[in-house]
Amino acid sequence: MPYNTARATLIALTICLARLFCYSLTATTIFHWTWNVAWHYSHASRPSTETALSRAIRAATYDAVADFFVLTSASVSILLVWATQRIIYRLYLHPLAGFPGPKIAAFTRAYEFYYDVILSGNYTFAIKEMHQRYGPIIRISPHELHIHDPDFEDEIYTGASKPREKYPWALGMFGTSSGFIVARGHDLHRKRRAPVNSFFSKKAVTELSPLIQGHIQNFCRRVKEFKGTEKPLRLDHAYTALTMDIISDYSYGASYGGLNTPDMMAGFVTAVSRGAETLHINKFFPWFIYTMKALPAWIVVKLNPSFGGMIRMQEKQAEDVDEVIRNHGQLKKNGRRTIFHELWNSPELLEEDHNRQHMLNEAQTFIGAGTFTTSSHLTNTTFHLLSNPACLQRLRTELRELITDSHALPPLSSLERLPYFTAVIQEGHRVAVGAGHRLARISPVLPIQYKDWTIPPGVPVGMSNWLTAFDPTLFPDPHTFRPERFLRDTEGSDRARKMFSPYSKGTRSCLGMNLAQAELYMTLATVFGSEKFDFKLWETVKEDVEPYRDYFSPWPRKDARGLRVLVE
Repeated sequence: MPYNTARATLIALTICLARLFCYSLTATTIFHWTWNVAWHYSHASRPSTETALSRAIRAATYDAVADFFVLTSASVSILLVWATQRIIYRLYLHPLAGFPGPKIAAFTRAYEFYYDVILSGNYTFAIKEMHQRYGPIIRISPHELHIHDPDFEDEIYTGASKPREKYPWALGMFGTSSGFIVARGHDLHRKRRAPVNSFFSKKAVTELSPLIQGHIQNFCRRVKEFKGTEKPLRLDHAYTALTMDIISDYSYGASYGGLNTPDMMAGFVTAVSRGAETLHINKFFPWFIYTMKALPAWIVVKLNPSFGGMIRMQEKQAEDVDEVIRNHGQLKKNGRRTIFHELWNSPELLEEDHNRQHMLNEAQTFIGAGTFTTSSHLTNTTFHLLSNPACLQRLRTELRELITDSHALPPLSSLERLPYFTAVIQEGHRVAVGAGHRLARISPVLPIQYKDWTIPPGVPVGMSNWLTAFDPTLFPDPHTFRPERFLRDTEGSDRARKMFSPYSKGTRSCLGMNLAQAELYMTLATVFGSEKFDFKLWETVKEDVEPYRDYFSPWPRKDARGLRVLVE
């Protein structure tokens, strides 16, 4: 999306001023008209109530029309005075007044609104252009800074010795105050995350790798249904169904059966895509998401039928939570503990979080975070491998030297030691971006020093994986899929591995990274290391799959056709 400063500035100012003018004029007009009705009614000599009331309304209407221009002038004057003092303060007296960046962004969030709401998740790319114009540190809103300097990442996303908080305004996109993902403070986040840390540990994931493999075999079964049919398969939908089945089974003890549905969750993917488009709206209008949640399910489905699948999934989650609560956290019949059991029985769970709604919020977080970022990686990596025969052949050669039994994968630890395969997965992280949205952090007590700039305590400052992933100084020719850049014997590979963090860093790094890595290794090894089937791209181009819109996680274009393949 081109960075058009003049156009964005004009629209942002128009939105801001028009909104304030409408609020002021509407409130003043209603008050004045009501006052006139009451005054004329109380002073009327009325033979009957009806006649007096009619005369009062007519007289008040005449007065309101006559006073309209006076009220308009007064409203505009008040608005201009308010806007002038706000502009002067934010541009010249605010603690961030000296930081570089476009003046319109320093004055109003309407600038961000234009790019993220009207242009559909494009503020990240405007920020990129700002950095090119103003330098590595910029002011991107009246209250927020952004830095593009991979060497500084460890100072923002720190360990426990330098606690950081999240930016409350940014957390509004999630539409909830309960859950570890929206915990603002360092200590609150640590306490909310503690009950499930062990559930996603490397050891726990390794022990449950047979469960992951079982779902991958089910994925292969569905793929084989298309073999030799010349009927294109929406592989991106199949990958999404696979990752959802894995995270639901792994976390809740029962798969949601996405791979067993005829369309492999195509309707659900559409619903989530539509839902993702509201995330930025939630930040600017917090009441929006709570209003939608308050509506009965049948009204939501009537407004948007594609939300039906999402609502059914939420109903299933509620049933699982209620079962755990009814049974006082006892194990299911299969003997496996679930996230719900871990949460409900954990002595580390805060008292205020020991309730049904908190568990539901966490359940929805795990599904959302554990499904789409992983499937996006699989989709983008598969597309690039199928588009690059040399990369694909090198990967297959390495995998097939290790995989001798097409019906059983080697241990996960063996797959992780394959150098080129690991480089492919790392390059897949880069082109798929991972968590691409800027992750603002706040130092609550101490200032943060960046070169000659002192960032005051309490100021949100963030970085964007998206900008790092396609930084040509870090990754030459960044829009080319080239796994070799991550091989240890390649010049610059050590810096590339260190600088790019698809799962973020610090105490708030991705909880499910071990599970996601296991899914990537095992799925791609099965798809490209076995001889069960081959894929051939069918009327699919890069624009159909590549990240294009920033809705916390990257999403493709609205008109993207997805990853379509023929199975041979």
